[in-house]
Amino acid sequence: MSMKTTRKVLLYVLVAIGAGQAAAQGAATIVESDERSLDQGGQVEFQRGVFRVNPDGSQVTLLCIQVGPKWQYVGSQRDCGDTPPKELRREIERFPDDKTHLGILNLGIDNGQWQELRRGKGSSGSVLAAIGDAFSYQIGTNDVRWHLDSAKLPRELRTPIPGAAISVHFGKNFSDAQRPQLFTAGTTLLVESMFALPKAATNGHAHTGLTIAVDMEVPTVGGRNRILTMIVNVFHPDPRGKEAVRSDGRVNFGSSYLGPGTKYVVAVANRQKTAPWQRPERFAFRLTRENVKNLIEEANKHANPSGKAREPFDVSRLNDVRLSSVTLRNENRFLDRGTVDVDVVVDYLRAVREPAR
Repeated sequence: MSMKTTRKVLLYVLVAIGAGQAAAQGAATIVESDERSLDQGGQVEFQRGVFRVNPDGSQVTLLCIQVGPKWQYVGSQRDCGDTPPKELRREIERFPDDKTHLGILNLGIDNGQWQELRRGKGSSGSVLAAIGDAFSYQIGTNDVRWHLDSAKLPRELRTPIPGAAISVHFGKNFSDAQRPQLFTAGTTLLVESMFALPKAATNGHAHTGLTIAVDMEVPTVGGRNRILTMIVNVFHPDPRGKEAVRSDGRVNFGSSYLGPGTKYVVAVANRQKTAPWQRPERFAFRLTRENVKNLIEEANKHANPSGKAREPFDVSRLNDVRLSSVTLRNENRFLDRGTVDVDVVVDYLRAVREPAR
């Protein structure tokens, strides 16, 4: 048995012991994503995003995105008109519901083109071949891993994306009917993950980061539901020691960091890192009723999206908040101003409802 396999076995023994102790205390795992759930019924999905590689893999088209009330071409910011045709709009959808997913966004290709690339269909020197040189993923026996070397990407795919990035999301979304309550009587939500970041080399002003995101469906004062997202920084080259609530025009999101003194989350294990590490480590935080109340109140004050989504959240209905997704996210930005060479290795990501302490 290899040292790696031995470590994995010992890890699962320790996790099993911890799970047994948690079960005895009334804790319940409500979502868990790992290499097994991805390999057995999960889904890998490439979404083109704001770029589109043409069918023969030789050219990239930059698409239109909505910036405020206007549609603009990515990069040039030229006007796309009031309602650009579908073939010119960005291609972004919610990653698959009710199953573990590995979602790759803004590489300009879909699943069919990735399969063509893997079969060697991308001719040498083509855009498709360059994407295959720049990005890879692996579902192993012990982990899920991916690698991005942005220096190998076609120049067009390094165009800055307003409010977005070339990103990889790992985890699970719930469909509306399957979304569990965030809290039950006398409980909190523990979110934990075991992962490593063996490489996170950047130069210039390029950025790579890792966050854990918890999407919550929160009732509004009018009886509707809106998504409120909590994003927790676990790796950032420049330390993030602030919390904020903002909006991207579509949804509210709070940002925090894994560390002491936070009001939107409670740090449980590890803290935000600023340099790579080789072996998987456990990162964990807790969401309490007080945390979510703080987040909702701040969102109502400062960060309501525009238009029909302005209806405030109902802070009195914490019992009705539901879990929409839990994902580990790797975002790679400002690739026009430098390069990113990043490796991510994930053992597991889970959310556990546990008795309040």
